[in-house]
Amino acid sequence: SRAQARRRAELMSGATWQKVAALLSQPSRTRTALSWGVALGLSGQWIYQAEQENPWFFSEAPTLTGTPQARELPLEDMMKWNDKVVSASEQLKWKAPRNDAQK
Repeated sequence: SRAQARRRAELMSGATWQKVAALLSQPSRTRTALSWGVALGLSGQWIYQAEQENPWFFSEAPTLTGTPQARELPLEDMMKWNDKVVSASEQLKWKAPRNDAQK
């Protein structure tokens, strides 16, 4: 009984490998879908690892668990961006309102 079960397992694994070999050796929709799935999985992993090291596409490093840590933008970069959008002479400046109680 145990020998028969082991023999069946060997035959099933052999049949499984034959199916896999046939799938990979002949063009088919399944093989195309499999190759696209592998390609998308590998590219997703590559992008995720690259973003972990140096966030570029996302504004913060992606994490699978926990709260993501946003990057802080330097004030100099914000000032350069403002100057590119509107010249410094045309920019509105905010001033704190005067409080009559402080007089």
